[in-house]
Amino acid sequence: MIKITIIVLKGEVALFSDLSNRLLTGTYKERMDHIAAESGKYEYTCNFKYEGILAEEILTEELRNILRGGKVLDVGCGHGEYTNSWSDYAEEVVGYDMTEGFIETANKNKKPNVRYVVGNTKDGLGLPFPTDYFDVVYTKKGPTSWFPEGNRVVKPGGTILLLYLYNWLSDIGDYYKGWIEPNSNGAETLNIINERLAKSGFENIKTKTIEEIAYIPTPEDVINYIFFGQSKKFIDYVKEQHLEKVQRQFEKYAHDKGTDRGIKVTNYYCLIHAKASS
Repeated sequence: MIKITIIVLKGEVALFSDLSNRLLTGTYKERMDHIAAESGKYEYTCNFKYEGILAEEILTEELRNILRGGKVLDVGCGHGEYTNSWSDYAEEVVGYDMTEGFIETANKNKKPNVRYVVGNTKDGLGLPFPTDYFDVVYTKKGPTSWFPEGNRVVKPGGTILLLYLYNWLSDIGDYYKGWIEPNSNGAETLNIINERLAKSGFENIKTKTIEEIAYIPTPEDVINYIFFGQSKKFIDYVKEQHLEKVQRQFEKYAHDKGTDRGIKVTNYYCLIHAKASS
């Protein structure tokens, strides 16, 4: 699934100036708490149309090949739907996330051998698990701040599997100026990931790049995409006030690009395999 940042308007906002004082802003945790309060789930409302295989599907296949029972940790588990899916592949599955509202949802639907723990890898307290406890640790676009502790909580020779979005390219910023940031610069994100991996003590680190192509198929989905994480009331307001303008730009894009598939977004992921030091 595409990773989307919660947008803060800046730059050319004259066309949409009535939105700037209505946006939810705040720290990342505050924004996650808001999403949890709205729906209880970290779940996108944009109905993407994909071309080819999704990065998450590749991660899933890799996990199927790796898991052979044992204990598994999902760092940044959100509302636990993905975590739960591994209950038949492991003796125990643990989901770990900082957002209490997501964990509340996860606990309502958990399988018997799945449990969830609330915690923040940036609080300096480390992962609240015993040394050499897990056979496999993975993250699906979760934090990187747990890396130093990852080598401790995984058994010697155990597997670490990581999926991160590090770059995205799209024309959407050109057609909705002031609503969304320009294309991301993946070099900085990759540098952070590689730096933290190098300090973690992991061994046999192997990285593979995945290109994922998706289309934003309708003007309504453009609004849902750009303002992911805002309240339903806010998004309804944007659609009521600006859908016609969004529609015009959407049609201009379709004309300019000669496509009826929607606005193209190309995401670049890195899939990383590593081993805990033995």
